[in-house]
Amino acid sequence: MSRQLISSGTVWEKKFGYSRAVKVGNLVFVAGTTAANENGEVVGKDDVYQQAIFIYKKIEKALQEAGASCKMLYA
Repeated sequence: MSRQLISSGTVWEKKFGYSRAVKVGNLVFVAGTTAANENGEVVGKDDVYQQAIFIYKKIEKALQEAGASCKMLYA
């Protein structure tokens, strides 16, 4: 069965050797996701809503790269 590794480009993925998401067959597994951008900076510091939006968008992008989709409800 084929396996596809999906990265969001953060320093943590390279440093600790994990992927944002992994697609195996028709399943997609998403790893723990934080509100850190590709430079390791916190997005939406002191604003949990903005952090959540950033995280959902990061997960949505990873799913799209895996050929999956989701319906996110955020403004």
